[in-house]
Amino acid sequence: MSGRRTERGGALIWALLLLMAAGVIASNVLVRGRALAQETHVDDGRLAALHAAEGGLDAARVRLAEDGAWRGARFSVGRHDVAVQVHREGAGWAVVARSGGVRIDATLRPATPLPDVTAWRARP
Repeated sequence: MSGRRTERGGALIWALLLLMAAGVIASNVLVRGRALAQETHVDDGRLAALHAAEGGLDAARVRLAEDGAWRGARFSVGRHDVAVQVHREGAGWAVVARSGGVRIDATLRPATPLPDVTAWRARP
């Protein structure tokens, strides 16, 4: 009889160890899933800010086509605030558009109907 009790006790210990291992694996998967979801959310915010800054650059092109002396403004693109600064640079303009920590530097030259973008760089 004592032999069977030892076998049952050993099986119970193995079952508990497997259950603990499954719990550790499951919690690790949940932690990694949360981290990935948070990173995705941050990336979505940066992407939205980049698109808003691009909208600011496009708005600057329209305003400069109407008035070559325009120097910039603050406005909203969707849910994002955008600040645009324009400086004369040679025959064209240097434009900086900022939104949500994203900055776009662009160089424009006069053209019809809108100024052409000759250089463009985004920085986080």
